[in-house]
Amino acid sequence: MPAIDIRVASLHIPPMKLLWLLTLTFGVPNSLANDPVQVLNQLSHASPAIRAQAAQSYGKGCRDRKLRRPFRRERSAPAAFKKASMDSDAKVRKASVEMAICFGPEKSAHDLQTLIHDGDPQVSLAAMTQLAHFEHSSGVGPLVKWLSAQREKCLGTEEKLRERCVFSAYAIGQAAQHGPADSLYKRQAVEALIPLLESAHPKTREVSAVALSFTGDSREVPVLSKLLVAEERGRFDPANPDEVLEHFKALIAKLKMVSSK
Repeated sequence: MPAIDIRVASLHIPPMKLLWLLTLTFGVPNSLANDPVQVLNQLSHASPAIRAQAAQSYGKGCRDRKLRRPFRRERSAPAAFKKASMDSDAKVRKASVEMAICFGPEKSAHDLQTLIHDGDPQVSLAAMTQLAHFEHSSGVGPLVKWLSAQREKCLGTEEKLRERCVFSAYAIGQAAQHGPADSLYKRQAVEALIPLLESAHPKTREVSAVALSFTGDSREVPVLSKLLVAEERGRFDPANPDEVLEHFKALIAKLKMVSSK
């Protein structure tokens, strides 16, 4: 520590300037990482890398068993989350997704919906991932909205959206799986997933069928049976492999046992 003091004196660097230089080099100092306000202050830093690391650090604080109480209760955090989610740098917007855990699925759903439609594919995918991890019905609407806007592309062979087309189907299943069989959000999920069973991409068909098994009931047996027959008769090129078709049979058997009431 004395060596640092000597360098500060010789270079005439003010203490706060030194803190800025250390932060730029090493990120949020350990001495500040336990203070939610200090971490949030870093979201206004000039460096996108520092802002991104601050968002990640705040999300970690909300997950930490010892720190999560003050981090989740900090009054300025929601506004900071919104600001980070609208940052000009994609790395910061992606990192902001990690802060969603601080506020829970319902309070963060609106901002995550915005991020789902982000122009950067990795930001969009990160937001979908968080909604899937929440496994909460508040994620169904945002995910269905994105899928509805991209449905035609998801039905085709376009590579650019393929990963998100597949993952959106998975995330819808995760978000809608809990709750009464005939709940409105489950039926909303079912209506969004059924068209994907006609996708030209085999993985999209497979994941959509699995998601339907989480959200649907006996009413979905005919559409899954139709998909199985189409796959077996070689209607799709490429088709899903035999082990996936066996899985389809298991999904159909499962849904036959799920009442719609």
